[in-house]
Amino acid sequence: MLGPEAERRLAAQLIRTLKEAEAAIAQAWSTGDRARLSRLGHALKGNSGAHYFGLSAIREAGAALEAAFRPAAGRSDPTAGEAPRTAGPDPSAHVAAASAGESGAGGSSGPEAGEQAVDAARQAIAAAIAALRERFPAPEPDER
Repeated sequence: MLGPEAERRLAAQLIRTLKEAEAAIAQAWSTGDRARLSRLGHALKGNSGAHYFGLSAIREAGAALEAAFRPAAGRSDPTAGEAPRTAGPDPSAHVAAASAGESGAGGSSGPEAGEQAVDAARQAIAAAIAALRERFPAPEPDER
């Protein structure tokens, strides 16, 4: 167990990390970067700070994100089959990208699987940040 001050510092760092992950997920989603979404999911799944604080929803959402965008077995290019990239968010491109990965090792169940995984990750991140702020109401100034 960490002491109270070390926990507060860990919580502040985790909040910063989760905010960065949320921004990275949004950016990767807007460009259709399936490989990066899978890697970001993997990182969320294994985040030790989230594990320390018992934020299991982060692990679960990370696993779902990783699985939804995992390359299909036998495909060496993790971006093969993804929708063309656009300058900004295009929901139809994302649905097409998620659909293209339906037969992947991640077990996507339909065209909306990728979008659902992204939404679940965003919700889990928001809930985790709220829980951390509730538990540690006086964040460090550099947390923002």
